[in-house]
Order: sequence, then structure tokens, then C-alpha cells
Amino acid sequence: MVKVGKWSDAATKLLILDKEQFDIPTLKYAILSQHDSLKTRLLNNIVESSHILQNVLDTPLSIIFEKMYDQRIIYYDDFLQVLEYYLETNDLGLSKDYISQALSKALVENNLIAASKIYDNCSVKNFAEILQLDEAYVEEIAANMIRDQRLDALIDDINIVIEFNSQKRSPLKEWHGHMIESCTILDKIVDKISQTKPSLADSYLNT
Repeated sequence: MVKVGKWSDAATKLLILDKEQFDIPTLKYAILSQHDSLKTRLLNNIVESSHILQNVLDTPLSIIFEKMYDQRIIYYDDFLQVLEYYLETNDLGLSKDYISQALSKALVENNLIAASKIYDNCSVKNFAEILQLDEAYVEEIAANMIRDQRLDALIDDINIVIEFNSQKRSPLKEWHGHMIESCTILDKIVDKISQTKPSLADSYLNT
């Protein structure tokens, strides 16, 4: 019997049974589980399975799982597709609102972790727009993750910005930083050219 809300436990138990008939519910419960070390281990075990991912290739679960495993940002279109799938395969008699909230929470948690690998900070407003969710809802999830030490960050209550405290910058974050720096330098060069040779600057900007 699946205990509603205990998604990580449910997925782990089904994974241990190692039966193909449980592949879809295993992945569904794993996706809904909260982000922590247990979920990371669970996702790794699913990847090591000889049949789970193969049996869900034709479902929206496959894309969501891949992005979660790779810690990539999940966008609104993906959210809508996988939400529809959860509603169509609702074998636990859960309400639409409950499923939507549980799924959106899991995706927000994933996106917070993914964003922390790329950005130094992100406004709650911009972050909420990724999944088209309420800002207060997203801020509450971030605050809970920070409180539970599942997200290394803090929230600037004045500017309503999430500041990520990554100790080690990832290659992607380094690349992103270099791109911003390069664009800033290029803008300054164009500004100087436009001050001395406006026609040359106009020619460059129009190419």
C-alpha cells in the first residue's frame, strides 16, 4: 500500500521488487519525492535498472527523469505534459489539485538545484515564471529547502532574490560568468566607438 506523500519510500520498495509491471509507478513516485540524498540515490538506482527507463521511453516521465537526473531546469511545457500524464494514470484516486501541487513542488525543487549550478542568484519573480507558479509558493519551497539544508542558499527578503552559496563554481557557471563579462566588455567597446566614430558603430550594430 502506497502512503501518500511518502513517495521516496514507495519508489524504493517498488524498485527492490524489480518487476517491470512496477516500472511506471516507480518512476512516478521517484519524480514526486523531495530532493535530498535519498532521492539522488534513488535516481541512480533507477538508471542502473536494466528495464525501467526502457519501459517509459514513450511517456513524458522519460524527459522529466532525464532532466532531474542531469539537474537541468524543467520548463512549463514539460510540466503541463507530465501533469496531464499523472492525471490520466491516477491510480491512487488523488485530486487534481493534490497531484498538481505535489508535482510542481518536486519540479521547483529540481529547478532550484539546477539553477544553483549555473547562477549566483535569481529573482523569485523570474524563477516562478519558469513554471508559471505563484511567487509566494516558490519562495516558500526555497525557504523550506534552505531550512532543511537541502539547498545551499539564502533569500534576500528586501530584493526578493535567491542567493546561491555554491562553494565551487561549476564549469557551466564559469562559462556563463565569462560570457556575461565578455558581453559587458564588448558593449563598452561599442560605446567608445560610437562616441568617436558613430557611423562605424552603426555599421557594426546593423550587421
